[in-house]
Amino acid sequence: VYVVCAEGEERLADQLAEPLREAGYAVAHNGTVTVGESLVGEAQRALASGAPIVLCATAKAVGSAWAHQIVNAAQGDGPLRVFVVQMEKQAYVAQLAMNTRVARYCDNRDQALTELLDALSKHYPKTVDPSASTRDESPTYEPQFLDQLTDCVIFDIDAVQVFRSQMRDEAKRRIPAF
Repeated sequence: VYVVCAEGEERLADQLAEPLREAGYAVAHNGTVTVGESLVGEAQRALASGAPIVLCATAKAVGSAWAHQIVNAAQGDGPLRVFVVQMEKQAYVAQLAMNTRVARYCDNRDQALTELLDALSKHYPKTVDPSASTRDESPTYEPQFLDQLTDCVIFDIDAVQVFRSQMRDEAKRRIPAF
């Protein structure tokens, strides 16, 4: 799941991301991109993979070019991909919601999160059917250095522990300890 939020509103994105993670979804947003990684690259990977897009809709977000670019790129002929969560009452979401139902976090947090999780589980179940066809990645996508195979056959457990100790808490939750 990729949560689109306005710059400086990563705290609100985290309010949506935490229940999604607890429900078993891997979640990314601007606040989870680490130093050296590209915000645009992370969004492109999410779009290329066919991941659901959750719009953390505030007045600032719906007025930003970033939110419009990501949401418009995700809209298409395929399955439902954009889920709008209205965080603020004054956020005008009609142009991005495209006549779909909006989860109104601004009115009732718990109900909005329940509606979002229900919609995601309906369209993006957490268990994958192995017989189902997989989506092709965009032909322009090039894997990052760490996404490529290596010839290295030596596994250094101490190096992994040092690396893990330097990870942010959000990343540690996504990658289980051994």
